[in-house]
Amino acid sequence: MNVPNTDARSMLDYCLRRPVRFAGSPAILLSLILVFTDWMTWIDLNVSIVYALPLVVAAAARDRQLLWILAVFLVLSTFAVYSVQIPSGIFAMAEPRFVNRVLAAVNLVFSTGLLHLWILAIDKLDAQRRLSHEQNE
Repeated sequence: MNVPNTDARSMLDYCLRRPVRFAGSPAILLSLILVFTDWMTWIDLNVSIVYALPLVVAAAARDRQLLWILAVFLVLSTFAVYSVQIPSGIFAMAEPRFVNRVLAAVNLVFSTGLLHLWILAIDKLDAQRRLSHEQNE
């Protein structure tokens, strides 16, 4: 299937070829907003489910170190918020809200791994594209 070269396609190609320079700051800000929101809401509302969104924004910067630092921060925040919100004496490994947090943390780790691989693939394609361009000149 041939996709015509439209403005949207050109924009997508541009975004895939170059890291978004300032994507790190919005990723950090979004992470802080989500953790704060999670902290301020009740325990039954598991905001940590959407903690992967800042990771996607961080991946646009193509900075693997930032990606993993944010992932660690968000995984730790997932359990820190839970530990503050859970009433004393309620905790159990099979407690449904804890299981939800564990699944959210696993999702963060898998998402980070996939985004890491995506960044590696894009970097390799860029290197090949540059080499091909240099050889053709």
